[in-house]
Amino acid sequence: MRALSIMLVLFGHLVGTRGFWFSEVTEPVRALAKFGVHVFFVISGYLITRILQAEWRKHGSIRVGTFYRRRAFRILPVAIVYLSVVAVLAALGTIPMAWSDFVHAATYTMNFVDGPSWAVGHLWSLSVEEQFYILWPVILVLLGWRRAGAACLVFAVAAPLLRVGTKMAFGHGAWWAPTDADAIAVGCLLACVSERLGRWETYLRMLRSPIPLLLLVVPAAGIYLADRQALSFGLMQLAHLGVAVLIDRFVRYPGSFGGGLLNSAILMRIGVLSYSLYIWQELFLDRTSSLTVAQFPLNLVCTLCVAVISYQFVEQPFLAWRDRLERTR
Repeated sequence: MRALSIMLVLFGHLVGTRGFWFSEVTEPVRALAKFGVHVFFVISGYLITRILQAEWRKHGSIRVGTFYRRRAFRILPVAIVYLSVVAVLAALGTIPMAWSDFVHAATYTMNFVDGPSWAVGHLWSLSVEEQFYILWPVILVLLGWRRAGAACLVFAVAAPLLRVGTKMAFGHGAWWAPTDADAIAVGCLLACVSERLGRWETYLRMLRSPIPLLLLVVPAAGIYLADRQALSFGLMQLAHLGVAVLIDRFVRYPGSFGGGLLNSAILMRIGVLSYSLYIWQELFLDRTSSLTVAQFPLNLVCTLCVAVISYQFVEQPFLAWRDRLERTR
C-alpha cells in the first residue's frame, strides 16, 4: 500500500504544474496528496509496531538504542543528501527558501512551521515520523503493551479534536505531531490488537468478504472533504480505520481481491522507491517554478530517475552497511 500512498502524493503535486492535464489546484486535489501521506502514516504505525513486537518476543524487551540506530540508517542518509542539494540550490538562487525553514527541516521540526518554503515543506511528514520513532519505543517500555494500546486509542480519538482546536485557536496546526497522531495511532492499534482480532471469527469472515473493499468509499469521501472542520473532526478518522482494515485484509489474505494487485511487480517496485520518491519529488513538482525540469512530463521523469539513483546509491549502501554492523555485534 506504500505504492498507493506515494502515487496519491505524486498526483496531488503534479496537478497545477506546467503542462499537466489538470491545471486547477482545488481543495480536493490538495487533500489527495495529504490523504496519501495519511495512508502512509497508518502503514508506518502498523509496521513499526510489528517490528517492535518481534523485538520484544525475541529479546524480552525493546532495545531502544538499536531501534534508533536502525531508523537513522534508514531515514537520515537520503534526507541529508536532499537537504545538502537544497542548500546549494538555495545559495545559488535557483530555488527560493527561507533559511529558518532549512533549520526546521534539518532538526525535524518542520511540522511546527506554518506556510513553509516549498522545497522543504513536505518534510513536515518526515518530522512527524521522526518524532513518532523517538517517542513510541519509549512509551512501550514505560507503559507496556496493554496500556500502550489504550494510549493509541486515546490518541486516535483525541487528535481530531486537537486538529479542530488548533485550527480555531491558531489558524493552523494541522501538521503538528499531536494533531496528526490519529493516523499513526490507528496503525499502532491495529498491530496491538492483531492477535485478538485473529481469534474473532466474525471479524475474519467480514475481512474475507467484499465488505472491506467498500471501505475505500470512506477514504474517497475524505479526499473530497479534507481540510474542512467537519472532516478534521471525524471523517478522516473513519478513513484511517478503513485503511487499517484493508491493511489487515491484505496482510492476512495477500491473495485476496486487491491484494494480488498491490503485490504486483510494478507496485512492489514503486513501494520500494516510495521514500526516495517522496523526498525528491518536491524539487520537480513545483507549481510556481519556471525551470524546465518542473514542466510535465519532464518533472515526473526527473522525479523517477532521481529516486532510482537515490535508492541505488544512497539508500541501499547505507542499509547494507547497517546490516554488516549488526552482524558484527
